Amino acid sequence: MKSLTSWFVLIVSIAVIVSSCAKSDDSKTATTSTDNVGSSGNIVRSTDNGSSWDNATSPTANTLDGVTFGNNTFVAVGVNGGIVRSTDNGSSWDNATTNSTAPTSLWGVTFGNNTFVAVGYQGNIVRSTDNG
Repeated sequence: MKSLTSWFVLIVSIAVIVSSCAKSDDSKTATTSTDNVGSSGNIVRSTDNGSSWDNATSPTANTLDGVTFGNNTFVAVGVNGGIVRSTDNGSSWDNATTNSTAPTSLWGVTFGNNTFVAVGYQGNIVRSTDNG
């Protein structure tokens, strides 16, 4: 178990480093989180730097555990292999799919070098080079 935890920390650390080195032409800051960010699939968004928040319609009831922004796209990941994305600044969200053979919880996601990378349970890693 210690080895699995070490690998997970290493993978997330590399993903964060890659994300922080990525060139961004947008003023938004890419963020990642391994905390629960969307219980029961709830998504909220702010258009005024966090002064106020509005609910966005979520395509999933699954808990979302990580979110990031890159290439004008928000991607959030969570339990049961849930991946959702938004290309309109979080106004609407769509389900994305993965080629993973078994749905597994994804804990974190990051963006770098035009690639989204998500990591999850039992060392599962998925990536997308086509904006999720």
